[in-house]
Amino acid sequence: MRIAATIVAFALAVMNGEAAEPSVSVCIEGDGLPDVQLARLLAGKIFARIGTGIEWRCSGAPDQPIMIAMSTNTPDGGYPDALAYAQPFTRRIQVFYDRVRNYPPGLRAHLLAHVLAHEIAHVLEGIARHSDTGIMKAHWDRDDFRKMELMNLAFTPYDVLLIQRVARRAGRSPGPNAER
Repeated sequence: MRIAATIVAFALAVMNGEAAEPSVSVCIEGDGLPDVQLARLLAGKIFARIGTGIEWRCSGAPDQPIMIAMSTNTPDGGYPDALAYAQPFTRRIQVFYDRVRNYPPGLRAHLLAHVLAHEIAHVLEGIARHSDTGIMKAHWDRDDFRKMELMNLAFTPYDVLLIQRVARRAGRSPGPNAER
């Protein structure tokens, strides 16, 4: 009950402009691959829905960016069936782009956006946990993939709370007069 009240209070503060939007710097190594630019845009929209900005840049960031590497030749034995993994304490993410590429073309950019959002959230939450539903679910099913295509797969309220708390505590809030 207490968590729900905190979430509602935070949401109202964001909607009324009382809370500065936290911002997270993210750098993608190999962002010239197909679908990556659209996936960045879509992932940014996913985080914007929860009041968190994503600044896609590799240099000039006020804090150490979350680094994302795209693998185009994933070894067979590494992380079977996974599309990516995060190392929260080193702020590094490895995306198995060659595995994403095996999905239908119409789904790829949306899937990649949700993979990015999922792994960035792991880094921000700082813990290896999954939710029963939504973006932070451990294994997505057909219904989840349909929701991805419609941009209807979301973070759970608890994930939003964790992401917002960590982003704000880390001092990633640019303040009301910062340039965007």
